[in-house]
Amino acid sequence: MFYGLGDVVNILSEEKPNIVEVGGSYFLLPFLKSDQYKLIAYYHSSLEPYYDLFPLGRLVGQRILKTYVRRSLSLADFVVSPSRKMEEYLRRCGIDRVATVNLGCDTDIFRLKQDGLMEKERLTKKKIVYVGRLSPDKEVKILCKFFSTLPPDRFEIYVAGDGSHRDKIVELSKKKKNIVYLGFISDKKVIADLYNKGDIFVSASEAETFGLAFLEAQACGCVLVAKDLDLETQPFKEFLVGHMSVDSLCEAVEKASSSVSLPLKIEISTYVRQNFSWRNTFEKLFALYESLLT
Repeated sequence: MFYGLGDVVNILSEEKPNIVEVGGSYFLLPFLKSDQYKLIAYYHSSLEPYYDLFPLGRLVGQRILKTYVRRSLSLADFVVSPSRKMEEYLRRCGIDRVATVNLGCDTDIFRLKQDGLMEKERLTKKKIVYVGRLSPDKEVKILCKFFSTLPPDRFEIYVAGDGSHRDKIVELSKKKKNIVYLGFISDKKVIADLYNKGDIFVSASEAETFGLAFLEAQACGCVLVAKDLDLETQPFKEFLVGHMSVDSLCEAVEKASSSVSLPLKIEISTYVRQNFSWRNTFEKLFALYESLLT
């Protein structure tokens, strides 16, 4: 555990690494800059949702945050982005030494369990799952309105997560018998079991840098219904929406509900396992490291 910058500097002095990667704490970059190793910054989250928080308006917020990104990350020898969309954003900010290395998911845990799937297909009710933060940036208000419209005789809804909008889900689950709030789940195996019980994963989020929950749910065979954010984790475009609204979610869920089948679940899960395992991620990352050292 690091208790301060001095601890980090001491360890780097002792270990003499060839590469140091910093994620999130960009204020450390000026203190870690060195000719003794390559300094890599990992850009893990988008600042776009914060544009509107500035009192002088979105345009001012956009300019200020872009300037912050450019000045901070330009200190690194190279920047790693989790998605092409974020790489393009960084380039617009003025960062040229950047490349995309997609994140992955644990495909040993998040995988389609085919036991009982044939029997499950005969069930009339479809199971909708949401796992994630229950916060304003995840558009929980839209989710609640959407969940309220789904007929209980056709859909069961399972929500897991925590956040400032948790009470909205709790209140809704008391009114609607087909909505079950599971609280915050930390055990990945329990989450994977939940995805395997589900048919459709729904998100109302308008901004994601990568969409790890999208990936984990699809690895377990869930059909993803969400806004098309032009992310690699959204390969099955026919179930995505262009404009986020309750009506568009309803249309997409109806389409997904009628399309869910064992072959589709296998196709979705197989695609994720083949393209987004952690092995694939680290092979790409290590190849990038090697290219920077030559």
